[in-house]
Order: sequence, then C-alpha cells, then structure tokens
Amino acid sequence: MAILLVLVGLLGSSAVRAAEPGKPDESFPEPRGTAYADVHTSTSRYVLHDVTRVNVHAEKGWLHVWVEFRLPLKLGMYEAVDLLVDCDGNQATGIYGADLYVRVSAGSRFRPNTEKKAPAGLLPAFETRTAGWAVPRPLDAASGGSHGLQWLWSGTDPVLRPRVRDKTYYFALPLQMLKEQGLRYNERIGLYLRVESVLAEQPVWLPYRCVDDGLEIRVDGLDDDWSGGPRVVDDVDELHPAAEGLDIRDLQVEHGKDALYARLRLAHPGFGLASVPPDGDDISVWDAITFAFEPLGGGSYMEYRTVTVPVRTPRLTADDTAWAVGDRLLETRIARPPAQTRFRVMAWSEARRMDRVPDSGWAYYDIPASAWGP
Repeated sequence: MAILLVLVGLLGSSAVRAAEPGKPDESFPEPRGTAYADVHTSTSRYVLHDVTRVNVHAEKGWLHVWVEFRLPLKLGMYEAVDLLVDCDGNQATGIYGADLYVRVSAGSRFRPNTEKKAPAGLLPAFETRTAGWAVPRPLDAASGGSHGLQWLWSGTDPVLRPRVRDKTYYFALPLQMLKEQGLRYNERIGLYLRVESVLAEQPVWLPYRCVDDGLEIRVDGLDDDWSGGPRVVDDVDELHPAAEGLDIRDLQVEHGKDALYARLRLAHPGFGLASVPPDGDDISVWDAITFAFEPLGGGSYMEYRTVTVPVRTPRLTADDTAWAVGDRLLETRIARPPAQTRFRVMAWSEARRMDRVPDSGWAYYDIPASAWGP
C-alpha cells in the first residue's frame, strides 16, 4: 500500500496533542493479545529484516504493539515501524483509509547496530530510539497528495519510544489518540504495519571542471574506456554485511562535449537484479544509489540534477540520462550544456528493505470496552 508522506511541520510543533493517561512502567511486557503471523522470506540474505509475528493488545487506556523478528535486532540495522490505523472503521476517510500514522524507530540510518564503537558524542546506534505521530490535514494547493489530505507530523509524546529485547520490538500509544481520530468505545480498528530496514552510506563528493572536449564514454557497465581523472576514495567495510553491495569504494568524474559522466566503484558485489527477491517474496527491496550534479559558477546554464539508480533497474538509456550497472561498478551520464563547465558531483547509497503485516489489505482488532478502564 502506497502512503504519500508529505512532511510538514516539525516534531514537537504546536499541533493538537492527544491526552495521556498514566504511562506503562519501564519494564518490557510479555507479548500478549491478538497475534498476526507473517510469512517468511525465501531469500537468505534478507532473513535479518523478516518479521515473524505482530501482537496487539489494548489494556488500561493503551494500545500495546509487539513486533517479533526472526533474528535478534542487535545483529541488524536501523528498523523503523510504521503503524497505520483506521480509527473510525471507514476506508473513505483519512489517507487511503488511515486516520493515524505512528512511526517509531531503533538504530541509526548511517551506522549498523553491530558497530564496535560509537562516534564521539553519539549514542551507540543500537541505543538510539525515536517516536512520532501524524494525522491527516487538508492539503495546501502546492503540495500534491491523496484525497486532498497530507500527513501533519504532530509531535513525539505521548507515543512510547520503542523498547527492544532480543528479537522483539515493543511500543505503545494511548487509546485517546485513536479516539480523537474517530474511534468509538468497543469498536474495531484496522491496522497496517510496515517495517522498514535502512542503512545509508554517507555521501562522497568532489569538485570537477571541464577544461577540454573530454572523452566520449559508453555507459555500458564496463570501465575500459575510462582514463585517469579526478577521483575521490571512500573508506570501505563501513556498512552491515547485509548491505555490503552498496559500499562505495571511489567516485570518478569525466566529461564529453555535451555530457557529464560519473563512475562509482563498489567494494563488494551485490548491487543488481541478482540481489532482488523473486516476485511475491515477503521482503520488498528498494536499494538505490544516487548521483547529484550541482552546477557551479556564475551562469545559470542548467539546474541541479539527481539521478537515482534503483536496484531493480540496472540499465537505462534516454536522451538526457543514462546509467548501467556492472560488476561492482555503476556508470551514469547526464546531458551538459557546453557552457556549463564547473560542478560538484556527489554520490551516496541506501539499503532499504520492507516487510508488511499483513502483506496486503488490513488486519482488524476489536478493542474491548474494558480496555478503557484503569
């Protein structure tokens, strides 16, 4: 299910916040309530991101959620859980039927949970926790969106920041939040949960100046027509082994008479169609590598350009853009006005894998009247 996320407002803004009853204590409660089982991925390299079961339980004014993975979360990377709730039981309201969007996360988008030592001044990746929530609000004319609505991020409290124990991830939110978005006592809610596993490589960049006619390079996933030129080298083996195919080794730039080329070499194999699970697999893979071309100088001959290469599309050829994925290699080309001769060129990568519960549609949970009591 596609959910349009238009991020407006800041966490902790002055938007209306739900009332908060007494919070659960700091212990890690045992999973209980209604269980929703999930199928397993058939691809061994993505077992790390695989959810096996979700438990939901309403009690003492709170909705408790447990997400159980196949492997301990300490072994993985940044895990964000998106919980979409149909509070009023009406699929015609909200954004694609959802009236409340809760997002909690554990880990760092740029550091694996397995890091040996955190950078100075930062928490270890595995100890980093965030929480936030959003509600649908009317869309302003310039933003685009679904059903004339957009998600307005409204704060962090009162959603409990996630707690992690071995393979299980726990968070909770007050039933009052659901009530404010249309829930009535002793009614059914719809739930849709999406787990997003992310690890990104920090950008590498270098300045570049076109000083002659340059070279005409075939964008074919081979680099035999590249010669010496400006190049920046990156540290390798910084990523989690499950994302090693996105580990950048170096970035090189070249130009032609009316084109700009960038070549990215990767430290390990693994970026390409061979790494994509078969259709219908439980895990969806949306890994990508992005190039950015920033024109420099006083002229306005071209605009800032980005080219994002998804793992599912290893080759593209068009008039103004081309790319090709090879063995631990990625080439790209963009059209360049001959008068534009100075650039800053950047590249970065991101591993992004998703598991959904249920795989399609909604799961339903009946909130008992007793859940509202102390």
